[in-house]
Amino acid sequence: MQSKYQLQSTSLKETDIVELKAFLGLLIFTSVFNSNHENIETLFATNGSGRDIFRAVMGAKRFAIILSALRFDNRVDREERRKVDPTALISFIFKSFIENCQNV
Repeated sequence: MQSKYQLQSTSLKETDIVELKAFLGLLIFTSVFNSNHENIETLFATNGSGRDIFRAVMGAKRFAIILSALRFDNRVDREERRKVDPTALISFIFKSFIENCQNV
């Protein structure tokens, strides 16, 4: 995404495994709070209606950038993976996430 923008910002920096785990954790929290379809600004609101955990982990702008940039699919071998596992588009991410959490 960085190549699409002339102005470089800290929101467009590369991510690492720690930030990715934090991001995935926030996605899980959206499910826990039953906020899957809630607006990002609402989740990060500071007027008392937002969730403190979201603001404590990362900024709303960074969350939105990662959400829009992150892809769990590889078009090259998509059809072959679907034949083996219908949830292949995302299942390997959660398997890896769970394995890494157990190693911590």
